[in-house]
Amino acid sequence: MDAGCVGWLATLVFRMTALPRAADETLRSGAVPRVFESRYRLVSKLYEGHMVLSYATFSLLGGAMLGGSLAPMWLGWTGIALGAFGVVGSS
Repeated sequence: MDAGCVGWLATLVFRMTALPRAADETLRSGAVPRVFESRYRLVSKLYEGHMVLSYATFSLLGGAMLGGSLAPMWLGWTGIALGAFGVVGSS
């Protein structure tokens, strides 16, 4: 779970710092900075990793619900299904 948080936090920091700078540079020079594009691709991959790990965790929590007695079984299966669909859709 910590690895997913790192990807999400890196994306947030990038969007708050590098995105406005790149926009200013693009307005000033008329071209997107080269370093921005490569860093944007990296941060996008980190965010994709965050999403895959988040959906996988959702499936694992659904599986844990199946073994317990606090929630109905359909809720556990719903968590597994939605997490699996999320993993497939985000990768």
